[in-house]
Amino acid sequence: EMLRSLVGSEMCIRDRLLTLSFKALKLYTKGTLFFISIAGVVLSSILIFFTLYFAFKTFKTLLDALFSDS
Repeated sequence: EMLRSLVGSEMCIRDRLLTLSFKALKLYTKGTLFFISIAGVVLSSILIFFTLYFAFKTFKTLLDALFSDS
């Protein structure tokens, strides 16, 4: 239960950052704020890849535990 809550919280933070970054990209077309919004999109993309990586790693561990011969 606690793990599900933490995963939901991480997803919420990542999605909020991604949404705000794309809104900032539409609003700011040049200057420092434009580069900050690009950094937000890049950071959000990295977080998405990490989430997918650890999700598949956890799924593999679960499958190994359920279907191991020992």
